[in-house]
Amino acid sequence: MKKWLFVLAVLSLNVTVLEAQSRRSPRGKRVYHSEGVSQRVDRMTFDMAKTYDLSEEQTFKLSALNRKWIKDNLDKSDAKEKRNRKDCNYDEINNGVTPSVERESRLNLEKERLNSYKKELKNIFTSEQYKAYEERLAKKQENKIRDNLK
Repeated sequence: MKKWLFVLAVLSLNVTVLEAQSRRSPRGKRVYHSEGVSQRVDRMTFDMAKTYDLSEEQTFKLSALNRKWIKDNLDKSDAKEKRNRKDCNYDEINNGVTPSVERESRLNLEKERLNSYKKELKNIFTSEQYKAYEERLAKKQENKIRDNLK
């Protein structure tokens, strides 16, 4: 009787594990659903609207900007996933560019994207709201640096 209960428990555990694995997309690639992106945009916009006391029009414009920002980040993460795949040839992806040059170009591109986001944000926010945003961003950077030093 104990053997049968043990076998039944092992089989049910295997079925659960197999079912969970079948929900993944091929090769472990993350799947981004439109609801997930929308929820993330809404959360990000709501938090900023609440923090900086934005008007309805500002909130609408900010939502569009955040949607664009998050979709760009998703595209960036898909490219990173492709670079990190173990079964691909590094030269094939980067056209023979060395990793340090590629990293530098990625960092420059990321800085450009952030500056573009800030520029558009500056057009949406009032001067006081943008100043509060910059102060909050600086404080986050300080905390991040302090946490990395620990």
